[in-house]
Amino acid sequence: IRSQLSTDGNVLLFNLHVSDKGGSPISFPASEAALPDEFSRLLYSMSSLLPSQMRTLAGNQGHRVEEGSKGFVYNADVAGIVQFLEIGTRASDLR
Repeated sequence: IRSQLSTDGNVLLFNLHVSDKGGSPISFPASEAALPDEFSRLLYSMSSLLPSQMRTLAGNQGHRVEEGSKGFVYNADVAGIVQFLEIGTRASDLR
């Protein structure tokens, strides 16, 4: 999947992990250190880095992002899931 590309650039793979184990929501982490289990760490490792325009958008929506932040969210609430989808699906090549 990640080897494909479009007019926007390379395909990005983002993952949303909702766990019955609970835990605090984690959005766009730059490290797997705070992730609670091997399943969340596996999905994190598969996730693409956020391009700079998506980092800016996420930051403007109140998320703490940095160079190295990935398109990964753990146990977000409904509003967080909607933001994740909006950030991850906004096209950069709008004319």
